[in-house]
Amino acid sequence: MAIVIDVGRTWIDVQGKEHVRIGAAGGDFGGSYDDCGNQAFYCMTGGLEIVIPKAMPMKEWTYHGLYCKNVAKLGSDSYRIMCQSPNYRGRPTYTYSLSRGVISIESSPVASYNKFELRGDRGLFSPGNNP
Repeated sequence: MAIVIDVGRTWIDVQGKEHVRIGAAGGDFGGSYDDCGNQAFYCMTGGLEIVIPKAMPMKEWTYHGLYCKNVAKLGSDSYRIMCQSPNYRGRPTYTYSLSRGVISIESSPVASYNKFELRGDRGLFSPGNNP
């Protein structure tokens, strides 16, 4: 499975890897998202619940109804981030690289507890690649 983000429609969808395409009809696992970013934060809530300070690294932060913390440094510029939200009973968890953006999603509302890893070179909120 793959997470597909259609920035033109502000829609997130989980699709089978063999049939991934932007603009496909919504599947059973998808929904709209809110681009809530500003000067201080990258932010996408709704299907993914991702909030990342632009001034990383930080230990913890609260923004747009999410409390997040940097729980581990995983490499030269990668951080494992875990969040809590009163709107989602799980703990949205993802790995963010300063140079490559979001490189994995371990838990999110749209994908539950399935782990997704970036297939390309640059992911969501990488330098020059922001919705």
